[in-house]
Amino acid sequence: MLSDEKFCESGLKFAMLENTDGKYFKIEDYRKLIEGTQTDKEGNLICLYATDKEGQYAYVKAATDKGYDVLMMNGELDVPFMSMLEQKLEKVRFVRVDSDVLENLIRKEESHKPQFTMGQQEIAQTLFKSQIPPVEKAEFMIAFAAMSPDDQPVVITQAEYMRRMKDMARFQPGMSFYGEMPDMYSMVLNTKHPIIQKVVEQAEQSLAAELKPVDEEITATQNVVNAIRDLDKDNKGVPEDKKQELEDNRKHLDELRQKKENIVAAYAVGESRVHQLIDIALLSNRMLKGEGLERFLKRSVGLLK
Repeated sequence: MLSDEKFCESGLKFAMLENTDGKYFKIEDYRKLIEGTQTDKEGNLICLYATDKEGQYAYVKAATDKGYDVLMMNGELDVPFMSMLEQKLEKVRFVRVDSDVLENLIRKEESHKPQFTMGQQEIAQTLFKSQIPPVEKAEFMIAFAAMSPDDQPVVITQAEYMRRMKDMARFQPGMSFYGEMPDMYSMVLNTKHPIIQKVVEQAEQSLAAELKPVDEEITATQNVVNAIRDLDKDNKGVPEDKKQELEDNRKHLDELRQKKENIVAAYAVGESRVHQLIDIALLSNRMLKGEGLERFLKRSVGLLK
């Protein structure tokens, strides 16, 4: 089907898909099975899939508990096969079950905005990102999602596009540069989970006195920068006599933001709940090993005392 266009057309009629329950379906039958529950608000049919039933158990269970079906796609040719099906079948998309939080995988409505204020998001961003242990060939960014309070407090996801490009690099030499790039992950904080809310609110309260003068100076400096930029009303550039002042204030703004991050990061070092939440998320994705795993085990035992 991948190499012969004529055979592909006939093959679509009898090719079988397997789900995580070990059941098999013809492609058209599977479309009918899931179209009532897995069609997003834009009319796209979203086929969820897993590549490791045990390793992605939590993600698969979350999906099936919500009434969704999950395909098993763990074959060597499944990535190009899914890409081919997306080209052949109208408005059909395949997304791995751990590529985003469930609410974003199959969007039924406009996503809920995280419940944190901008200031709380800034604190949470540094609070968690500063304490993520080094993971070989992996980089993390912090994201926020208003999931259910019963969902996990921290979830690690990897975007479908980049992961699929890295997988395709194994088959197409011209895409080899994707394989050399580090894996990019999102560490998603569930802003509706009580423990996340408590950790962030307590950090905000504990650091209020220390951060207040820094925030005030950031606001004042940003106002100066905005005022100088407003002088460029005709898109001819900032007046020559203001360029150095603009540069100095931009530099000072960067220094102030770095100072704020350092204050939050220093606080985070002693916040065991942040370390525990990060490590649990890493552990659930089999990304916690060696020294990091040893620290997690010792900390877990300590929390039991």
